Amino acid sequence: MNCRRLAAPLTGGIGILFIVLGAGLGWGAFPLVVEDTVEKNIDLTDSESEGYANFITPPVPVLMKFYMFHVENPVEVVTGTEMANLTEKGPYVYREVREKVNLTYGDSSVNYAQYRHFEFEKGLSCEGCDKTDEVRILNVPLLGAVHEIVQLGSFSQTGAYNTITPTIDNTWNSTDLFLIDTVDNILFAGVMTPLVEKLLSSGLFNNKLPPGIQKNGFAIFNTKNATTYNECYQVDTSVDGHSEIRLWGPDLDNLVSNLSTTRTCPSQVGEEPPACRASYGPWWPNPDVNGNVETSPCNFLRGTNGEQFPPFLEDRKEEPLWTFQTDLCRSLYMRYVEDHDIEGIKTLRYSIPKDGANINKTENFCFCAELAEKWVNGSDSNCWKETEDSTTLDITECNITTCYDGIQDVSECMLAQIFMSSPHFYLAEDQLKNFASGLSPSEADHMTYMDVEPITGMTLTVHKRIQVNTPIVPTGDDGKIVFLQNIKHVPVFPVVWLDEGAEIDQENIDKIKSMVTTPLLLLEIAKWGMLGLGIALTLLGGGLFFCPNNRHHGSRKEIQKGH
Repeated sequence: MNCRRLAAPLTGGIGILFIVLGAGLGWGAFPLVVEDTVEKNIDLTDSESEGYANFITPPVPVLMKFYMFHVENPVEVVTGTEMANLTEKGPYVYREVREKVNLTYGDSSVNYAQYRHFEFEKGLSCEGCDKTDEVRILNVPLLGAVHEIVQLGSFSQTGAYNTITPTIDNTWNSTDLFLIDTVDNILFAGVMTPLVEKLLSSGLFNNKLPPGIQKNGFAIFNTKNATTYNECYQVDTSVDGHSEIRLWGPDLDNLVSNLSTTRTCPSQVGEEPPACRASYGPWWPNPDVNGNVETSPCNFLRGTNGEQFPPFLEDRKEEPLWTFQTDLCRSLYMRYVEDHDIEGIKTLRYSIPKDGANINKTENFCFCAELAEKWVNGSDSNCWKETEDSTTLDITECNITTCYDGIQDVSECMLAQIFMSSPHFYLAEDQLKNFASGLSPSEADHMTYMDVEPITGMTLTVHKRIQVNTPIVPTGDDGKIVFLQNIKHVPVFPVVWLDEGAEIDQENIDKIKSMVTTPLLLLEIAKWGMLGLGIALTLLGGGLFFCPNNRHHGSRKEIQKGH
């Protein structure tokens, strides 16, 4: 038999062996190796693992960028001759130092407290900006005190008004609707005005003050700096539920599995904490569209803190990613938007859906007290209708006047009239009509998003963007604050917006590449290399087997010629 015929089976056999090896290793052994490596690297129970180190302290610096809304025309706003002209000042950048402390392990879980403190970064802030810069913002303590007074009976109202009016300029063109102080005082250190001093000392107020007012005065982020308060968790340590929050609470001794019983109590400004009366109700007491309260979407406690998600997201990237946000007092989900690339590292980009905060979404029903009240009282209970989209309701006949698309009322959580939105009212553009200038919503600048590496589930880039707002509500003739009696109603007036962000640096890019990207690339090369070589050898073997022997065929032709 010809030698080529003899070599053909051997060549083809080796080719088939390479195909089998390539397929077996590429779709069998290699994924198992990757899975095992990832599981070891993200193991929260192994203090030597990379995942544990990243869990304790985020590997990427977290920066909090604050933008203050400075009011340019205070007199005109108070007297009603003009709408507000706003100037955005910032960013004033603070480095957010995080560390998880007091860890205790249980059955596939770990309890911990999240410590945070903030350090001003002048070099990263706007040119020429310092935390000592003065800005003029809405007087949040005054409006909060007036709102509290309005809830009182007429007799108590008189005494409360008489308590605070001597601390302000109570004239028709007063500019005390606004507060002037430094950026750092307003954010963290505390503002101590005559009004705030009176609120702290008066028995009519000091037992019902919100967390934003403490012994240091008023600060938007009082209780947020150098503390673990309201940042205590139990999270899952298994692979499938990695970092998912099971329990949360204000401290490690008071963790809950949902938010239905959670309430905020008044600030402790004396030797003993004030009584947390029943009048301070739960954050989200409203029923959902099916009449459920405890199990309503508003009281869900689900997701992670956003730093890490369960690994291997590629096959389930269309599923929402949930995070629990203490700033918003709720769990929030993001949807997959597109594949992204960070210097060769593939990521999945997620963002809040554009209609995710609309009040006609079934999951937001319980966030609108006015809408939920119709369900409770039975009045206009049929004002909403189901649509073809099971996630959306038709509420056009409900005549809702106190809830707004893109606006989250967190007043029960903050014990103050605080409403959250995206910066510049992005996704809540209906509010722009209440302002003359200074607001310009932009998806690129004001969208919240994150880029997640799908193999490890690690968040490589995140920008959480939130705006803090307070309403201006006229008191009518019953009010004793002259300049608030007939002032123009502004449902949400912006005070400050923040961008809490982290972007992976070069050191961690290189680390991710060495741990994930490069090994995966080498395994892919090996898999397809073996498959390619196997296919080539198999085809070559087939060619050798069927290829005619030139010498043998030539002699046969000569014999045929001789005949």
